[in-house]
Amino acid sequence: MSKRKSTSKPNPIKKDFMEVLEKGATVDALFKDQPMPKGSSPFSDMTYKSQETTSLNELALLSQRKLEVLSKLIPLINRDYFTFGELVSEILSIAMTHISSEGGSFLEMDYGNKCLFFRAVTGSSSKNLLNFTVPGGKGVAGFVCEMQQAMVLADIEDSSVYLKTISDSVGFETRNMMAYPVLIRGKTFGCIELLNRKGEVNYTEDDKELMTTICEYTALIIENRLMLATLSKQIGVAA
Repeated sequence: MSKRKSTSKPNPIKKDFMEVLEKGATVDALFKDQPMPKGSSPFSDMTYKSQETTSLNELALLSQRKLEVLSKLIPLINRDYFTFGELVSEILSIAMTHISSEGGSFLEMDYGNKCLFFRAVTGSSSKNLLNFTVPGGKGVAGFVCEMQQAMVLADIEDSSVYLKTISDSVGFETRNMMAYPVLIRGKTFGCIELLNRKGEVNYTEDDKELMTTICEYTALIIENRLMLATLSKQIGVAA
């Protein structure tokens, strides 16, 4: 008896989605609502657990902060009434609320032009950042995205990788900062930067651990949004 040949066809949705990831994380091909501004070892090394955090009260406080963040992030996974730009802005707002900072930005990779651009910004003089792009591998964001490694700077003046030109151009004095990569299936999508910790001298060990959680769930939210956009695109073509 001869074996029956399989008649299953490759899943076009999965194929298109994987092509998006392979070509690069920029999503403008799928999201037309907010065009890209024109202007100038994943997480394994990022598990920051303070050896000094031994008291139950401190652990409980960190756990409470994580629960509060997740209660805001998880509903975004299926919240499709946001435009992509609004979705990313909401994620950035949540990060800044729970790790209180004076400013923040979400930079997205543009693999075609070998640079990063600002998808969402907030804080004093932040709108001016939309006129800038960051060359691949340059500055804090470039390093973080290229190396897939977080960076926390307690003193900006001591860092040779920080693009001080941007800070001076937009009139924002940066004292300290943290930048973490957002990775989708091992590929860099972009990074989240927070600037000037409020209420603390510098970003704390608990802040670093909380930021790791934020970036992990941000990746899940964006990946799901990419899948939904790919599905919608396929249905539109089929129609």
